[in-house]
Amino acid sequence: MKYFLRILLAAVLGMVASVASAEDFAVDGIYYEITSSTTPYTVAVTYRGTYITSYSNEYTGSVTIPESVTYSGKTYRVTSIGNSAFRDCTGLTSVTIPESVTEIGGCAFWECSGLTSVTIPESVTEIDVCAFSGCTSLTSVTIPESVTSIGMSAFYKCTGLTSIEIPNSVTSIGSRAFDGTAWYDNQSDGVVYAGKVAYTYKGTMPDNTEIVLEEGTLGIGGSAFRGCTGLTSVTIPESVTSIVYQAFRGCTGLTSITIPESVTSIGESAFYDCTGLTSITIPNSVTSIGYSAFLGCTGLTSVTIPQSVTQIWDGAFFGCTGLTSVTIPNSVTSIDDSAFEGCSGLTSVTIGNSVTSIGYEAFRGCPLTSIHCYAEYPPTCSKLAFSIEKPNCKLYVRPGSVDMYSVHQDWYEFNILSLDDEALGIEDVNVNSNETDSETLRCEKGIYDLSGRKVNDDETLRYDNYPSKLKKGIYIVNGRKTVVR
Repeated sequence: MKYFLRILLAAVLGMVASVASAEDFAVDGIYYEITSSTTPYTVAVTYRGTYITSYSNEYTGSVTIPESVTYSGKTYRVTSIGNSAFRDCTGLTSVTIPESVTEIGGCAFWECSGLTSVTIPESVTEIDVCAFSGCTSLTSVTIPESVTSIGMSAFYKCTGLTSIEIPNSVTSIGSRAFDGTAWYDNQSDGVVYAGKVAYTYKGTMPDNTEIVLEEGTLGIGGSAFRGCTGLTSVTIPESVTSIVYQAFRGCTGLTSITIPESVTSIGESAFYDCTGLTSITIPNSVTSIGYSAFLGCTGLTSVTIPQSVTQIWDGAFFGCTGLTSVTIPNSVTSIDDSAFEGCSGLTSVTIGNSVTSIGYEAFRGCPLTSIHCYAEYPPTCSKLAFSIEKPNCKLYVRPGSVDMYSVHQDWYEFNILSLDDEALGIEDVNVNSNETDSETLRCEKGIYDLSGRKVNDDETLRYDNYPSKLKKGIYIVNGRKTVVR
C-alpha cells in the first residue's frame, strides 16, 4: 500500500536529515551551516565535517553560541540549533543559546551525557524530536513561555532530570518526551499532566475506565492513552485544540468519545484500531483528518464529516469494515491514497462538489454499487482508486456533466446517470450497438436524448434493433436510461 511506504520513507528521510547536514564554515570553534545565503543571512549551528561521524566530541566544556557571526564579509544571524549539532558530545557540560534562536532541532543534544546545564531563551518556539534524549546529567530544565511544542522523546532517558517547568504556552507534547526521567518516575499512576497537557496514562488502566480530562487542559500528548484497552469513554474539554499522534491508538474498549468544537485537527493514527468505536461525530471546527486517523476501526458504522474538513489524508478510514455509506462534504478538495481502502461494507459514497482528485487505492476493496458525485468536472483518479466492476456501479452526476464523465478516462466505464434521473425514478440499461435481443431492444414509447429532444422521428427506430441506428451515447428509451456503447 502506497501510503504505508510513504510513511516509512518519511521516517527514513527524517533519519537521514538528522545526519546529512554539513558545516559550511567555523568561527571560534563553533560550526555553522548556511540556511539563507540571501538577505537576511541566517545560519544554523551544526557539527564538524560532512557527516555526523566525521568527527567525535568536537564540542567540550561550556559553549556560548553568539546571536550573529561574520564570515567572508557577511554577517549571519544564528536562528537554529541544527539536527544532531551536538550529538554524542559527551564532553559538553553547558550551553547558552542566544535569543536569536527559534528552534532546537532533532537530536541536537542527543546523548550529551555530560551536559548539566542548558539555557533555553524566550525566542525558542519548538524543541524537536529527541533534542535532549539521553542527557543523563541534566537535572533541571525550564521551558520558556515562547515554546508551544515539545517533540517526541525530547528528554527521553534524561535519568537525572528531577525538575521540569512547563509553561501554559505548550499545547503539544510528543510521545515519550519525558519517559525515563526521574520526574516521570516520581509521578503517581493515572493521568500524568505536564503543564496543561495530558501527557500520558501511567500504570495499568482498570477495565471500564471513564476519563474526564481536567478543565483547562490545552492538549493531549502523543500516544497518551495508546493501548489503554480498559478505557470506555473520555470527555475532552473545550480548551483542547488538537488530538495528536496515536493519542487513543489501540483503545479497543473505547465506545464513546465527544470531540469538542475547539478541536481543529485529528492527528495521525489518533484512533487507530479503536475497534469498539461504533460512531463518531467530527465537529465543524476540524479542518484535517490525519493519516490513518481511524484505520482499523472495524466497529465504526457511521461517521459524520463536517463541511469544515478540506482534506482526508492517506488511510484515514482504512479497513473500517462496518461503514456502509459515507458522505464527503463540499469543503473537501482531495481524497488521499487508501483513504477508504478495505472498507468491505461500503456500498455507497457521496462525493462533494469541490473534490478534484481521488488518490491511489482510495476506495480499493469497497464493493460500491452507487456513487453520487457532485463535482461539475470529473475528479482525476489515481491508479486503482476503485477496484470494482465499474459498469455495475451507478455513478450519479450533475445533468450538465454527464457527457464529460462519459468521455473521461477515469469515469467512462461506470454506469453514468444524471442526478435528475434518480429523482424521477428513471431506471437504466446498457446495450451494445450490435445487440439483437428483441426484448431488450424493443422501443414502444419513443427515444429521447438527455435534453429531452425526441431522436426517433424515423419510424423504423420504433421497432427492434434500434441501437444499430443510433450513435453511441446516452438516451431515454421507454422511460429508462439507456447507454449505447
